[in-house]
Order: sequence, then structure tokens, then C-alpha cells
Amino acid sequence: MAGIMRDCPDCPDICQDRHRKIYDLLYRVRDAAGGAKGLVSRYAEQIAPDASGPGTSVWKGHERAIRNQQTQLKKELRRYDNSRVENDQGGKDPCPPPPLIQEAREWAERPVPTAAEWEANNPRLQSMRDTGQLNNPSPSVGDQVLYGVGAIILGIGAGLAFLCPLDGPLGEVALGSGAVGLWALASNRKHR
Repeated sequence: MAGIMRDCPDCPDICQDRHRKIYDLLYRVRDAAGGAKGLVSRYAEQIAPDASGPGTSVWKGHERAIRNQQTQLKKELRRYDNSRVENDQGGKDPCPPPPLIQEAREWAERPVPTAAEWEANNPRLQSMRDTGQLNNPSPSVGDQVLYGVGAIILGIGAGLAFLCPLDGPLGEVALGSGAVGLWALASNRKHR
């Protein structure tokens, strides 16, 4: 940011403000205080290796954020184009252009990242998606059996705990823990 203002240290405040807003929309990096990332960061994250791919909610959210920021950038560029400052002769002059004005105009019109750009950085993940190994919402037969066995054990445990205390609370905890453990095993298999 210092480089932007160095090129126009005597610019009126309105011009410096316009330059700063344009710069932030392009290059801002989210810090501990939060805030929006710039377009350059968002584009890079969208197609980075191991990024969530096309069609996912994360992809759609990034795409929406990119379009919103492009809209904001276009508005700031229009404000910049319409900004006028008084000159020595009592007239009005446009703000001097920031060094990144042409780059900003290109980013404002740049298409959102494509599936092909993501695939170029994520060939293994794309292959897994194509073969159904990734984001498969239906559990396998083995997982279904494990879920069923876990449900049966949990049902038997609850019934036995009701009919006979199995040595009190300790027995109930043991049966419950066994059923939860089996369920966790089945859930873990799904994510391998």
C-alpha cells in the first residue's frame, strides 16, 4: 500500500481514499481482525491444490464473493473516474491515476475461476470425483451393516439396562460406550 501513496504523496485525501479502496479490493489479506480478502487472494484460493471443487458449497460461496467484490470494484472505479479535485485555477481536475488502475480494470472484468483451472491444480481430486470416491453420500453395504449392528447393540443395551441394571450405572456406561464405539468405527470407515 505504501507504494501506491508514494506515487502520489501530495494527492488530495479524496484521491488517496479512492486509491486505497481500489488497492484493498484487489490485494487485501484477511488478518486477525477479519474482513474481506482481496480478489487476488480469492482467485488463488478458489483454484489452489486441495481447494473444494466446482459444485461444492464452498466453491459457490467463493464464486459469489468474487462477483460481489468485482461489483464493488467497478463501483469504486466509477467513483475514481468521477472524482474531481480543485486545481490552482479554481477549476476541477480528475484524480491522478493510481499505478494499478489498468490492472484493477482487468480484475473487475475477469471471469470467475473455471472448473478447468481448478482441475489443472487438482488432478488427483478430480479423478476421485469422477470415479465416485469423493463426496459419495450413500454408505457402502459394509457401512450399512456396521450401522445396523451398532443400532441393534444399542437397542439390546437399552432394553437390558431397563430390565436388569447390569451392575448399576457401570453396566449401562459399558454398553453405551460399546455401541457408540461401533457407530464411530462405521462413521470413520466412510471417510477413508
